[in-house]
Amino acid sequence: MMQIIGGDVVGMSVVPEVISARHCDLKVVAVSAITNMAEGLSDVKLSHAQTLAAAELSKQNFINLICGFLRKIA
Repeated sequence: MMQIIGGDVVGMSVVPEVISARHCDLKVVAVSAITNMAEGLSDVKLSHAQTLAAAELSKQNFINLICGFLRKIA
């Protein structure tokens, strides 16, 4: 369904935090790593080990992104 309206990725891990922060009138920036396809969208069986391995692959890019962002706003 999200593809119909132009979505490439659907995530849910930061939504409650962002809603709460905005309710308190806080400014928010969020970053997420895509670690796997949703169940049923890939032939690969989902596992926690696969998710951890994908997260490990993106770790250094995340570190660089966050450090660069913090340097820019400091």
